Amino acid sequence: MNNKECFGVCCLLTITLMIGWQAGRYFDQMPVAILNVNQTRTKNALFPFTQTINKIIPNTFSQTSHSKYNFKTGVHVFRHDLIKWNADDNICDNLPPNLKKATLHTAHGDTPIYVHNPSEDIHVSGSLVRSRTWEPHLLNLMAGHLRKDPELQFIDLGANLGVFSLAMAKFGRQVIAVEPLSINLHRFCASIKAGKLTEKITIVYNALSDKRENVSLGIDRRNVGGTYIVNNKNMNKVKGSSVGGQYKDIVMTAKLDDILKLPGFDFKKVIIKMDVEGYENFVLNGGQNFFDQVDVQAVLMEWMWQRSGNAAKEILAFYAKRGYKPYTPGSNSPLKTSLSHAWPVDVIWRKS
Repeated sequence: MNNKECFGVCCLLTITLMIGWQAGRYFDQMPVAILNVNQTRTKNALFPFTQTINKIIPNTFSQTSHSKYNFKTGVHVFRHDLIKWNADDNICDNLPPNLKKATLHTAHGDTPIYVHNPSEDIHVSGSLVRSRTWEPHLLNLMAGHLRKDPELQFIDLGANLGVFSLAMAKFGRQVIAVEPLSINLHRFCASIKAGKLTEKITIVYNALSDKRENVSLGIDRRNVGGTYIVNNKNMNKVKGSSVGGQYKDIVMTAKLDDILKLPGFDFKKVIIKMDVEGYENFVLNGGQNFFDQVDVQAVLMEWMWQRSGNAAKEILAFYAKRGYKPYTPGSNSPLKTSLSHAWPVDVIWRKS
């Protein structure tokens, strides 16, 4: 190699080293906030899996796009006013005194949850006070789906006291929780703050339907979780509940499609838990675009009010059109749609 060749090689090496040094400085100085390592490791009776996942995922919408809103309580709440989305601080401000506190057991540790008097809410609140959980087999099922895919987020339609939302947020995922009843939201807000989960959960303070309107909420005696929309035409629900009177709440409905325009919404892949007391067909009819634009991997929904009638036919057609199959929770054998009148209380719809 002559002197000119040696000089050329030396120059090339020098330039390469300088580029590498500058690149190193750039990556060292990158804001940590744009990266989030999602690491999970669990093993206990409620979530009997052990797995560690390390994956770099984008920073989440409630930590970034909501920063322009001044949520004085710390809890992110939005409400659709039949025209557009608005931040709503009122529902989480000035909470009633002496709310009853219980504990929710999750795979990633216990978290506080505020409940109703068990004598007035015998199912959900009663179970939480007695055993620190509610429907653990379904919590396990939802967590199992999230565990398989670190990019999945969680949407809770009919959040009630927030059992599923709190558990999935504790798991480390972003949650959108839809709940219309104020006495539930008071407790849910308190639970989010007490559990330090304000950056994980966004509340939507509306009922969902296929049109935007004002509605009243009916009382299911001793079962706050059985609250339903009064103009619900699902007589299976009305006849199967101890209905009596109405809550004072007059709430506005939104469409599932409206969540696509929720400030900061950027979920690409989700699983959904839907418990809307016989109103499922209306929710789905108002979510056609949502299912077209978001990769909904699975939907866990209550079926007990849909075993007969036109609503069941609408729901079956909706999912069939999009290539979903129904399963008993925890089973890998699809249910027969011809026997939908005999399906279990809950079913999970999964993409084929």
